[in-house]
Amino acid sequence: MPWHCLLASVVLTILALLIEGAPPNPGRMSTPALLALSYNGVIGTALGFWAMTVVGRRVPAATASLGVLATPVLGIGLSAVILHEGLDPILVLAATIILTGIALGTIGQGRVAQRLR
Repeated sequence: MPWHCLLASVVLTILALLIEGAPPNPGRMSTPALLALSYNGVIGTALGFWAMTVVGRRVPAATASLGVLATPVLGIGLSAVILHEGLDPILVLAATIILTGIALGTIGQGRVAQRLR
């Protein structure tokens, strides 16, 4: 995982410099920018990777995959509740399709488990 993050950082830095150009003052970053980078590095990457590793060891792969599919639905719901963002029909349709896929995957897992008994 550290190598993936390092490679992604190099590629994204090069792309940012090519598309956006060099920052006016590269040595001066605002406090919100530093806090956002710290959050993304520690919470978004390190803690997320550790949590998925633990889940992957304790839960079957199919179950873990179905659980991860719920992430965008949770994000849509939390943004509506906490940030008071609107739910347009496309978002509701997308969330419904994802939840339907999770339900179908769960039903399929139950049938496979019954056949193995």
